[in-house]
Amino acid sequence: MRVRKFNEKGNALFKSKIKSIVQNINKHGFDYGFSEKNYEELREIIFSEKLTEILESSKELSKNSFATRFDLGKSLYEVLKSCEYNKIICDEYLWNWLSGFYIKNILSDKAGLKISRFLYTNHFHDLKLHLIRTSWLLYSVNKDNAEFALCSPLYRHSNMCEQYISRPELFRNPKVAELCMDLYFDKKNGEIRKNSDNHRKNKEGKIHPGVLYPRLYKYILKLSKIYDLWSADIAEFKKIIGREFKIWDQESVENKNLKIKSPNWTRNERIILLKYYFEEDDPIVFSKNREKISIISKILKNLNEHSKEEKNIENFRSEEGVRRKILNFCEIDPRIPEEEHTLEHYSKEDEKIFMEFFDNKEKLKQLEIMFNILLKKNEKN
Repeated sequence: MRVRKFNEKGNALFKSKIKSIVQNINKHGFDYGFSEKNYEELREIIFSEKLTEILESSKELSKNSFATRFDLGKSLYEVLKSCEYNKIICDEYLWNWLSGFYIKNILSDKAGLKISRFLYTNHFHDLKLHLIRTSWLLYSVNKDNAEFALCSPLYRHSNMCEQYISRPELFRNPKVAELCMDLYFDKKNGEIRKNSDNHRKNKEGKIHPGVLYPRLYKYILKLSKIYDLWSADIAEFKKIIGREFKIWDQESVENKNLKIKSPNWTRNERIILLKYYFEEDDPIVFSKNREKISIISKILKNLNEHSKEEKNIENFRSEEGVRRKILNFCEIDPRIPEEEHTLEHYSKEDEKIFMEFFDNKEKLKQLEIMFNILLKKNEKN
């Protein structure tokens, strides 16, 4: 469908409804506060022709299940790129309507409920928190180099994104954005490097070296008085920002010298595990079932998904490794209350394949078929 925007009455109704929903969630819990009835009432406002109007020059809007804010920002950029930038960047009626359109993706019991995440405000400290507008803005300015700041799920405003978009000296300079991608983004795993957004002081009162804020930010301010940072070559840029920023390159080298880790999970390996996972009524209990975990571990070790050298690595698809992957999926699973989360880290691929099959009867039937095909294929080999 075409992008729309609220008129004055529609915008007032939407703001009132969102505030009411957030208040009810805080008082009575997520399921009560954001019930299907409340969602339908929001839809009536969002899709009412009397309360909205088409945004001229916009293209067809997609309601795909975007894996990250980067994917959403990229999609919105394509949809809105024919619109006049200066007219839409501060259009409260537009950004509130888009928040409503994607409300089921951004309003989550896994994230904060600060109202500025969903409602547009001109206040600087609140404006940067708007989940939809920030995703569009960073991609519009930085294109693919915005991914390091937007690699989180749609409902999560990450610490990295907060630090980055709060400082125009950083995100407005395309060369700085390119540098940040080079320093802080782990392309292989689709996430930022560990501690790259850690702005807190340690017990000794020191800040982790080479972090985006305050270290890179302060260097950019100093260097901008001496160098033309808008035209600097990245290799040159990395030389002049200071020795401490080489830590990110050093970590890559050091990781190669560490004990070899098990290879990343393949799609087929995840399918094997998910087949068992979705058969369980309580995934947390499943994560403690040693008997089933042992069976899964043996199946994975016998699959022909990796080389002999990789399969000979110590702890390759061990029972503990399988258990941790189950907990990764538990962290993603919308059915599991936040208080039962284990703070396990999961990858973009974990989330993508989990949501592909979650709550989808047809897909779950296919999962069973794929599982059997994999076992038969393995038996032949």
